[in-house]
Parts: sequence; C-alpha cells; structure tokens
Amino acid sequence: MEALLTKSGKPPARFRRESEKLVQELQVHQVELEMQNEELRRSQLDLQAARDRYAELYNFSPAGHLTLDRRGVIQEANLQAGTLLGLPRGELIHQPLVKFIVPSEQGVFARHWLDVFHTNSTQSCNLRFLSSAGVPLVLHLECQAYPNETGRLDYCRAALFDITQQQQLGEERDRLAFS
Repeated sequence: MEALLTKSGKPPARFRRESEKLVQELQVHQVELEMQNEELRRSQLDLQAARDRYAELYNFSPAGHLTLDRRGVIQEANLQAGTLLGLPRGELIHQPLVKFIVPSEQGVFARHWLDVFHTNSTQSCNLRFLSSAGVPLVLHLECQAYPNETGRLDYCRAALFDITQQQQLGEERDRLAFS
C-alpha cells in the first residue's frame, strides 16, 4: 500500500478518481438493482393475484373439474366435483373415479379411459354415477390427457357436467312420441 501513496501520505489523484468512479458505478448498479427488485415484487404480486383468480374460477365453476393420474385416481378436485360425487372434495383425493360409476357402466368408462391416453385428444362420454341420494346421476365427461414434466402423458383433466335432467326429459319425450 505504501507504494500507492504519494509523499504526502495520500493516494495519487489518479487512484482517487478511479475509486470515485467505481463508487459512482456501484451506486448506479445499486439503484438499478433496487428498481429491478421492485419490478420483481410487483410481478410476484400480479402473479399471486392471477393465481387467486384462477383458483376462484376453478373452485367455483359450475362444472366439476378433476385431475386424475393415469390409473384414474383423483389427484385434484374442485368444489362442484365434490357436490356431484357426493363427497367433500378433500375426501375425493386418492379415490379411483371408477368407484363412483354405476357398476354396469364401468366397462364403458374403461374403454373411454384407454381412448383418452391413446388418441391424445379430448374424449367425451355420458355415464351414470352413483349419487349420495341413491338415484344415479347422468354425467357428461370431457377428458383430455396432458403430459408430465418429461412429456409423457401421465395425467388427465376431466370436466363433469350433470345432464341428468336433460336425459330424463329426452327419455320422457321419446316415451310420449311412441305412445
């Protein structure tokens, strides 16, 4: 350090100017980082608000929504899915969907399930489900397989629509038409 000092014991003017320049550059970088940090905070708040809106839309949708693994086991469910299947949604998790289908239609579901993963396109079918009231519900299912992080089709998103009334009205119309 002694070699860097002048006879007066102070650093040469050249070093002082370079030091001041470095300090000024560091201050500029600090301001830039603070601005970037503030922008990041705003982006995180925007992302959280968007996630909250999505969760609200998902949870309060009039359609039942499920995420199932490749075995047909429920991984996620919205509130309407719980209502349709007669259980609180927390109790639906880790249950096989086939458990809720009328036994005579479980084979139809098995074929539908194979098509979901073999065609990689949206598949739909109408099935009778067991209800908590003991009266079967007719639900329209729309299922689409989607990939995991590696690209393998391991999951399915399913939408469930209660078409029981429409089915009953159609049957009544047909009965009256042929009477």
